[in-house]
Amino acid sequence: AFVEAYGSGGLGNLVDTFVLLDGGVVLSSAGGQPTDTPLHIEQIRALRDQAVGNHIIWSKPYRSVGGNWRVIAAKRDLLTGALVGMTVNLHPSFSAVEKTPDGETIVWLDREGQPIIPLSAALSQSLPTCQREMESNFDEVFSICREVAPVGWKLLLFTPSRQITDAAFAALHRYLPVALLLLVALVGLLYLVVQRTLG
Repeated sequence: AFVEAYGSGGLGNLVDTFVLLDGGVVLSSAGGQPTDTPLHIEQIRALRDQAVGNHIIWSKPYRSVGGNWRVIAAKRDLLTGALVGMTVNLHPSFSAVEKTPDGETIVWLDREGQPIIPLSAALSQSLPTCQREMESNFDEVFSICREVAPVGWKLLLFTPSRQITDAAFAALHRYLPVALLLLVALVGLLYLVVQRTLG
């Protein structure tokens, strides 16, 4: 589910599929380019210790030799003990942790709540805690923390509070005249009903 939403976007972002056996790794590259770099093989082998039962397991995101952020999803085959999985490139926005033009900052955290992408010292110090799903407003900054199932990562978004109030007031100016017109019409209708009933 996460890969479909944030990484695969079609077969263009599929890096490879693999089978991890006791004797080694069998890789099938999606793009025809070799993917058997030592870093990639190490990431696949690291999943062996995490595989309990036949649940899907996820690697930590890592940066490939080519500079792309990748994640591996795999599942153990209970009959053979082999680990079968795929590797996908994550969307480039995954590594965008600095502020967007509208002042929002998005940070990805791992299962332990630590930033996945290295952050600047100033941004690291200003991060609110994100141990559970929450929304908070502190020091004129509105923060939202959400867990991304099934990988267990957390998405932390914080934005200036004034931006939210500005958007609310902009909507108020748009809808207030219509709301007042409807209120006057309802009061007039109520007056007519009461007058006919009493009179």
